[in-house]
Amino acid sequence: SLYPCFSGGGGLYVNFDFLKVGPGSLGAQLEGNYFYSFGPFPVESAEVSGLGGLHVTDISQIMYSFIEVPILVTYKFPVGKRCSISLGVGPMISIPFNGSRHIYGYASIGGSGTPSEKTIELDMNGVNYGVLGDVTFGIRLGPGNITLNARYGSDFTSTSYKDDSGNVKPLFIRRGLSTSLGYELVL
Repeated sequence: SLYPCFSGGGGLYVNFDFLKVGPGSLGAQLEGNYFYSFGPFPVESAEVSGLGGLHVTDISQIMYSFIEVPILVTYKFPVGKRCSISLGVGPMISIPFNGSRHIYGYASIGGSGTPSEKTIELDMNGVNYGVLGDVTFGIRLGPGNITLNARYGSDFTSTSYKDDSGNVKPLFIRRGLSTSLGYELVL
């Protein structure tokens, strides 16, 4: 199932060009990124038997932070005098932390209902492994470039948490398309 998630954050990266290939250069890029993410979690709905048609619905939202560390192989080439395009692909790890699940509950019998809500802290567990690919368009301005970046990342492992008994419970496998606008200093 697909559940949209929204993230915000920032990061730093260092890119080293090490080999001229055709019109561009092959390089390596190491990144360190911090993100805060939130989004809906699957709707849970159930009819409670033996209670005269009581119907309970929980709608929840997962919120958590994570640090992401991709290592990309890049190829950067010029497009005209002031523009460039960079392509990158490589492995990444992400470390989730500060998780919580906010649950909005609603119980109804024959059209009337009682709302409730609660927040459960999640003990985020482990390290996720995945892959990342990106495309960056840059325009030379001053000592650096204004950059527009689009990237797709996919984890191979599930983001999970430990329940009160210490059992590891999977939440979801993170996959996403993201865009960013920034300024890159060229040293």
